[in-house]
Amino acid sequence: MSFKTVPLATVTIGPESWRDVTVNVIRLSDRLVKTLAPCRSGARNGRSSGSPVIQLREEPGNTAARDPQLGPLNSYLNQPRGKCTNGFEDENGTKKTATGKYRPVSAPHHNLHVSLKAGDAPPSFLRVHLAERSSHLTRSYTRAVRSLVTELRLQAVHTNDDAKRLLRSREALERSLADLRKDLLINKSSVDTRRLRPAPRERVRDGADYLLEAERKLLFELKSELEIRLKMTRHQLEMLCSCRKRLLDCAAERSRVLDLFPNSFADWTRSHSCSPPSPTPSPSPSPSPSQSRELLKASPATPCTPECQEALQAARTACLQSRALCREVKEAVDQAVSLGRAAHKATNDGLTQKIAETVNLTQHLQVSSGESRVAIQRVQRWYDENEHSEGRVLGPVSSADLLTRERLDRPQVQVYQRHAGTQLPEATAIVQGYAALRQSLLNTSQDLGLLHRTRLQLEENMQGKRAAVSLDSAIARLRRRNSDHRWTVPHLK
Repeated sequence: MSFKTVPLATVTIGPESWRDVTVNVIRLSDRLVKTLAPCRSGARNGRSSGSPVIQLREEPGNTAARDPQLGPLNSYLNQPRGKCTNGFEDENGTKKTATGKYRPVSAPHHNLHVSLKAGDAPPSFLRVHLAERSSHLTRSYTRAVRSLVTELRLQAVHTNDDAKRLLRSREALERSLADLRKDLLINKSSVDTRRLRPAPRERVRDGADYLLEAERKLLFELKSELEIRLKMTRHQLEMLCSCRKRLLDCAAERSRVLDLFPNSFADWTRSHSCSPPSPTPSPSPSPSPSQSRELLKASPATPCTPECQEALQAARTACLQSRALCREVKEAVDQAVSLGRAAHKATNDGLTQKIAETVNLTQHLQVSSGESRVAIQRVQRWYDENEHSEGRVLGPVSSADLLTRERLDRPQVQVYQRHAGTQLPEATAIVQGYAALRQSLLNTSQDLGLLHRTRLQLEENMQGKRAAVSLDSAIARLRRRNSDHRWTVPHLK
């Protein structure tokens, strides 16, 4: 609505002073009407261009305040007289003024200040407008906190999943260590059993002993390596548990302002990903650009506090470390299992080969023992025959038992010896033959004793070989029976 000045009459009857006072009052009224006409017309037509400016700004000196409160009325903005600045808000909840500058929405714990021109009265909708602005700031802050709480809880879920995965890796490590300890007990039992072999011939160190010693060294090395991995796994589990506790504590502290808001993940999931969940464990989701800006600008007065940011970063780092450690543990366990099985198989093969060699030697000993027994029987018969011949060479004990043809002074010999140089060598030959036969009997007796001693050595050696075969076979059976590690430790005692 426009106002026009009514022209005054040109003819004056009254005094000029009286007229000037009235004209000055009219002119003042017209000037005031023209000055306030744009704002009144805009307010009357429902436009915001004529309404006073209501701005919300932060109070940097009062960042410790946590409750929303309304500050006192301040002075007008520096605007040209007769013009009103339009303050509105875009769709993202960001304050935009008529000059084109954007200002992020403040948290509800900052003071709210209303800026009005000096001398103007606040509009009638001031309380409603401030209440709406406060509600909007509260909703914006609560949404940001809810998004942060959602991220904290999801990161806690990922941390818990990594902790479960690391727990399974620790269980695999403990099972592998238990198997290695059982293998060491089997190795010790094998060494102790082999010490029971007959001494001294069968206690000579052989290839099986060297294989058992090499297996023991390898098992100790694998055991030390897995114990180091187990210590690292326990330390990493403690770190994951502490990170999970920090995340849950931060989420509980941040969720104190979410009593009036639903715990919905829709806003957070829409801003991150719309893909269906994967059956495989996925890495922790990365924050959106807006959340990244909030994380970068984390402060005690923002939805994301430095404690929350540190908890998220520590949890993500711990999750990455735990996954790398899980891979290392799996490789170490697989390597320990493969090397342990290879050493176990090599030792069993060595024991089997030693048993086969001992059995082969035992069979040869049995053959040699049989041949020596045959030789002893043959020599014994020869000795008996020679001993009988010795008696026949000596002749009867009494001379009365001699026959006439056996006597050295028989008539034929006496007649023959009547001439000189007709001595017969019969007596000398009998004496020499008896001495030779006696020497042969002595040699045969010595040979027979040597054969008996050799046969006893063969029997003793064969008994030792049989005992060694029995012990080695028992060790091989024990190792094969306990190779599946499905037994308790007192089983070997």
